[in-house]
Amino acid sequence: MSAKPPDGAAKPSSLSDLRIWVVGGSRLTSALSQVCDVAILSPSEWIRHCQGDRRSAFLLVEAGSGVDGEWGDELDRVLERCERISLPRLLWVSGGPLTPYWLDRCNRFERVFCMDRSLLPGLEAAGARMPSILWPGAVAPSGQSQPVDAVGSADAVVWLGGWERRWPAAWRKRLTSVLRG
Repeated sequence: MSAKPPDGAAKPSSLSDLRIWVVGGSRLTSALSQVCDVAILSPSEWIRHCQGDRRSAFLLVEAGSGVDGEWGDELDRVLERCERISLPRLLWVSGGPLTPYWLDRCNRFERVFCMDRSLLPGLEAAGARMPSILWPGAVAPSGQSQPVDAVGSADAVVWLGGWERRWPAAWRKRLTSVLRG
């Protein structure tokens, strides 16, 4: 993903200025709503958020939150729209195992994150680009006022650098292996 916002989107000056579209469960949307501008998409009204002058920085979809049963093929239309307008698409696998619904769609997301390392080979086989672990130490529960103490945890990995598609494949592969720990 590039750091440049999609066409029509203003670059946020702070986290509270960040606008994202979310397809996910109430726990995720509640937590995100506390720190940024969240447009919660629903199968019947998602198109309303895609129109107008306020564009999102990206689409975040949570797999494992009942989305596949509720959304069905309508999620494909959302993904098609995002692809047409060059809006980055992120998939967060919050639980496992992955159903065929998600395995069939994971290659349509620019990044796939999960909390279970054992899911990575299946995600790669299904065509997920750069699947990676979402480190539990990087996720603060909703309402927590202090950041999680990553120094005291076994997974004390923080990446503050960038990621460029123009980097040689060997660099990207090495950095990915380092970040996966």
